[in-house]
Amino acid sequence: MNTDRTPERETPHPLVLADGERAVWARIAGPRWMTGAGTVLALVGVTGGIMNPGGASASWFFSSLPFAVALILMGTVRVSVDDNGVVIAPAVLPVLRRRIRLDRIRTASARWANLVELGGLGYRVMPGRHAIALRTGDSLWLRLDNGRDFVITVDNATGAAALVNALLARAQRRS
Repeated sequence: MNTDRTPERETPHPLVLADGERAVWARIAGPRWMTGAGTVLALVGVTGGIMNPGGASASWFFSSLPFAVALILMGTVRVSVDDNGVVIAPAVLPVLRRRIRLDRIRTASARWANLVELGGLGYRVMPGRHAIALRTGDSLWLRLDNGRDFVITVDNATGAAALVNALLARAQRRS
């Protein structure tokens, strides 16, 4: 982790994988309070709608349900790296996942990033960058073949970047 929090990218220690050797890196990322807050908001909304089905409070509560579902789904994500690339999936509903194939990644690095730099909290789309930003801190930066960056805030991003780069180096040796 880049302890002085400067914008320079941290170069992960080189990791060498032999042909046929398998390696996987995985972490759960995100503030767990988001999942809890989403659950409470959903329960309050459903309860308010049941208790007062025709009232104005019921429509407010039911309109808050999409926000509650978003908090539950994206409050905590599972990030993994393997021979196929990087996968980011909601911990609650892993079928809604984003896979970045290894052949689309040029290089990986780790660095400290704050939410302002990433465009705020959540799934962010900015010119030249997509990000899954659930907190300020250690982040995995993937430079893609289209020149864009994909950033994920996750602990031990240095380990993830080292594995991605080792997998890329092995794929390059094979070709």
